[in-house]
Amino acid sequence: MRHFVGPVSALTLITLCAAADAQSCQPTWVNIPCEQLPRYPYTHLYAGVAEEGPGVYAFGGNPLRAGADSIQAWNGSRWVGIPTVGIPADCVLVEMRFCDQGAGPKAYLQAVQDLSGGGVQPYTYCRVQGVWQQQPSALWGTSWMAQYPSPMTSADLGDGPHIYGVVPGQYASICKWTGTTWDVLAGSRTANIPGNLIAYDSGSGPSLYAISGQFTINGFTSSFARFNPRAWAWELPTPTSGAGGSRNQAVVYDWGEGPRLICAGAHYDISSTYQATVSMFDGTGWTEIGAANSAPPGQTFAISGPVAVYDDGRGPGLYFIGNFGDMNHVPASNIARWDGHTWQAVPGGASFYVAPNSHTTVTVNTPRGRALLIAGGNGRGVSAAGGNFSPAVMYIGCPTCYANCDMSTAPPTLNIADFLCFLNAFARRDPYANCNNDATFDAADFQCFMNRFAAGCP
Repeated sequence: MRHFVGPVSALTLITLCAAADAQSCQPTWVNIPCEQLPRYPYTHLYAGVAEEGPGVYAFGGNPLRAGADSIQAWNGSRWVGIPTVGIPADCVLVEMRFCDQGAGPKAYLQAVQDLSGGGVQPYTYCRVQGVWQQQPSALWGTSWMAQYPSPMTSADLGDGPHIYGVVPGQYASICKWTGTTWDVLAGSRTANIPGNLIAYDSGSGPSLYAISGQFTINGFTSSFARFNPRAWAWELPTPTSGAGGSRNQAVVYDWGEGPRLICAGAHYDISSTYQATVSMFDGTGWTEIGAANSAPPGQTFAISGPVAVYDDGRGPGLYFIGNFGDMNHVPASNIARWDGHTWQAVPGGASFYVAPNSHTTVTVNTPRGRALLIAGGNGRGVSAAGGNFSPAVMYIGCPTCYANCDMSTAPPTLNIADFLCFLNAFARRDPYANCNNDATFDAADFQCFMNRFAAGCP
C-alpha cells in the first residue's frame, strides 16, 4: 500500500532552508528496484562493462527464453531493455561474461537450445553494435554445464588484447582465445583450477598470473604462477606463496607508489590465519597489508567477495567485502576500504544473504554521481546500511549531496525546488526517493529527506 503525507507548509520550508547550512557529506546507499525484472526474485545479475557502459545486466532464471525484454541493463537510474536480436527465441539464457578482444568491452552470453532427440545445444553470443553475434562454439566449450573457461579475463601481454581462460575438458589448460580456438600457453596442463587470472606488469613487461587455491601446472603444484610471454614459459615466482579465494579477488592498484598486485583470501606462507587476509605482490615478494580478526555472530570471518576500485570522495580506494567485523582492528561491517596506507570503515556497512563470492561489482555513473554497484548472488543478495535485502545496491559517495535533488549549483543550492524534485521522484517511485533504503515508499522517506535537507550540503 502506498502512503502519503500532508503538504509541507511554507513556514516549514523557510525554516528548513535557513537550517540547511553546510555540513559534512553523508554517503548514500540505494537499493536498485529489481522487482520489475522478469522472473524476480530468480533473476540472474551480472555487473560489468559492455557496449552500453558499466552497469548491471539482468535476465530471468530458467526457463526464461530469448525474446523482448528478456535482458535488461541498469544504467544508473533506470532499467533499459537490451534487444535480443540475433538469438533464437527458443534459446534459454544461461550466463553472461564481459571481455575485450581489442574492439572495446563486450558482453558475452551463453544460451542453450533443447534438441528434439534430447539434450541441449549450447551457443555463445557477443553483443556487437546492438546485435548478438554467434561465436565459435569452442569459446564456451561443448558442454555448458562443465567446460566453459573459468576464470576468464581480458589482457594485453604485448600482442594486443585477448581473452584468457582456464579451459577444462579436452584442454585442461590455461589458454588464449585466438578468435576461433584456444591456444594452450606453454603446454600448461592443469589439475584443479586457479580462482583468478590477471595481468600485471611489475616493471619488466606484462605477465599473466594464475592465483589461488592449490593447482598443478606442468607438474608443479603451487597457488601462484606466472606466464611470461617473452620467454613463452610458466614460472613460479620466489617465494611461491599465493592468495586463495574466488574469482574477482585480485586487482592491480596504484596509490602513487607504482602498480601492485593486490589479492584477498587465504595467503599461503604469509599469514598464520590462512583465511581472512589481504596481501600485496610487488613483483618480487608478498606483503600482508590487512587481516580480519572478527566476524558477525554465528559466522566465520573471511574476505570472500570481489575487490573493486572506487572513489567515494576521499580519493580512489580498494573496497573489500566478506564476512568480517573489522579490518586490521578497525571496526567495519562486512565492507572495508583501503587507500594504500590505512583501513577505513564504509559508512552503513553491508550484509550478505549468501556467500559474498557469488557477488559482482562495478563502478557506474548515476545522476547523483559515481557509485559502487554490488550485484547479489540471488534474489536477496545484499543488505546495505541495515536496510532490506535486495538483489543489487549502489553506494554513492561524496561530494554527492543527497538533499540537492535537482543537482543545482547556483546558491542557495538547497531550496524549495529540491522538495518539488523529491515529490516527483516519490510519485514515480524512483529509487532515489526511498531515502531510508527500506522496502517501501512511505512517510518515513519524507522525514528522512527533511532530516537530510536540514543537515545541508558540504
